[in-house]
Amino acid sequence: MVRAETGAIEVGSSVSLHEDRGITQGIAVVGATGRLGAAIVRACAENSVPVLTVASTAGWREGRHRPDVVIDASHPDALRDTVEFCARTRSPLLYCVSNPHPDQLDELDALSRHVAVTVAANLSALHWVHARTVELAARLGLAIGCDLETVVVDRHPQSKRDAPSATARVLHERAGGSGRIISERYGAPVNDHHVVFGAPHESLDIHHSVRDLRAAAAGALRLAAQATTLSAGRYTADELYAQLADQDQIPR
Repeated sequence: MVRAETGAIEVGSSVSLHEDRGITQGIAVVGATGRLGAAIVRACAENSVPVLTVASTAGWREGRHRPDVVIDASHPDALRDTVEFCARTRSPLLYCVSNPHPDQLDELDALSRHVAVTVAANLSALHWVHARTVELAARLGLAIGCDLETVVVDRHPQSKRDAPSATARVLHERAGGSGRIISERYGAPVNDHHVVFGAPHESLDIHHSVRDLRAAAAGALRLAAQATTLSAGRYTADELYAQLADQDQIPR
């Protein structure tokens, strides 16, 4: 029996399942020894979700059964192997690698002709709520004639590679696509994102803070379970959270 290098869960182990999650066999985690991947493996152990296959810089360790869904939290260089695995097993993919390049999006589009592919700029459930709140604030401000200046503040520790982050780009778009993004790289894990709407003599600051990757890992399991219900095609985390929230029940 092989173990994920985190030691958090035994690969291929027969632990109990929550079948109402949409995961009946288990999952595969690509990047299982990275920070996010290891957090996802720990979340699986805590929620009795079997990890059937793991992949890391040490290679792929496949279990005997087809995973219900593959979560890739690794590195852009691993995408080709992930695509080949999903195409062979016909497993849906939740792709969590930040800011994929156009050629990588082309590979994901090609895969999405055969399986459901979800590209997640941010996995956190409250990020989705944050982005929806920003979108509503921008729309209401415009509707009542406010002269708004918009700034997105994107704070990550120095280890964050890309600036601005994918999350900041999403928030900037939801805020109307104008204004500035200020990327800061300092401080503690994990991140802070402020969207500030400034008007003469007042301002509105909509802030979301993540202090532990367990938030992202929990979101990954929510989205992975939802991904098992989808037909082939390319999706976003926003679309899956909207499905989970029942879009018709959300005020427009």
